[in-house]
Parts: sequence; C-alpha cells; structure tokens
Amino acid sequence: MIDIWIVRFGLGIVVLSILEIISIIILGITPQLIDGSLMTMNELIYISGLFPLASTLIWIFLLLIICGFLILGLFLIFIVKKKNITIAYFAKYTIVIGILILIGAFNKMEYIHILQRTYVNIVPAVSFQSILTDPTFTPFYVLIYWNFFYVVICTYTVVALVIAAGGLNITLKLEKKKISK
Repeated sequence: MIDIWIVRFGLGIVVLSILEIISIIILGITPQLIDGSLMTMNELIYISGLFPLASTLIWIFLLLIICGFLILGLFLIFIVKKKNITIAYFAKYTIVIGILILIGAFNKMEYIHILQRTYVNIVPAVSFQSILTDPTFTPFYVLIYWNFFYVVICTYTVVALVIAAGGLNITLKLEKKKISK
C-alpha cells in the first residue's frame, strides 16, 4: 500500500521540480527595467555586476536543490520498483528520505528568503524582493512565478512529513509484531 503512495509522491516531486525549472527559465528570460536599462534576470544575476557574488552563489545553490529534488523524486519512483528490499529496510529508507526532503525544503526556503533580502547595487539600493514586486521593474507575472516557489516548499514539507510518518508507522508495526511473538 505504501509503495503506491511513495511512487505517487515521487511522481509529484518530479512534476513540481520540472515546473520549478520551467519557472526559473521564464524568470531568467523576463526583461526587467533596472537602472534605466532593460535586462533579463539572468543578466542581472550573472553578468551585470549589480547582484552581489554571495547572492549569485545562493541562486546557483537554489538551482542545485531543485535538481536534487528532481533526482530524489526519480529515486523514489525507482526504489519502489526494486522488489528485493525487505519491508523493514524500506520503512527505514522512507523515514530517512522524508527527513531529507524536509531538510531540503527548509534549506530552499532559507535560500529564497536570503535572495529576497539581497540588495541590488543600483542607486538608490533596492532589495531583490522590491524588484520582483514592483511593476516599474518587472511585469506582474514574475511575482506569481516567484511565489510558486513557496507553494512548492509547502508541498514538499507536507510530503516529507507524510513519507516519514508512513515509514515510522510501518517500523512501529514491525516492532510491535516482534515484541508480541
């Protein structure tokens, strides 16, 4: 029974990761009016020199976490296909995977929070969040795509708790059977 749910959660994580990658691509090619010149977000972050180096690295780490979730989703789908794993090990794997998803979601949330608080080196200095939310800098749909990251983080948090709880439930039932014998 839990096998089916793990595959569904894995498929959901893959779909959300692909949607996040598409969202990052759309955000990256969106034109912005920064300091009187029109540039894309990729140019702002990587090329212009207006974005601090530490925040550029955080943006890259955010991309790596998204790719990590994509790989983890594929791993969840393919681990269920292996029929040679005993149920006790499978339950312990699901606990660990749930905790890893939870840690990854919290790290991702912190990276997004740090990115929003980053000040772009223009006169006057404005935060990256101001650029994302102010229609004089960017179109409105940028804010929608940016808030999509929060929706995904909340989904990952719930999925992580359900996966870890399911693994813990199976582990406790197996231990109960051992004790009662």
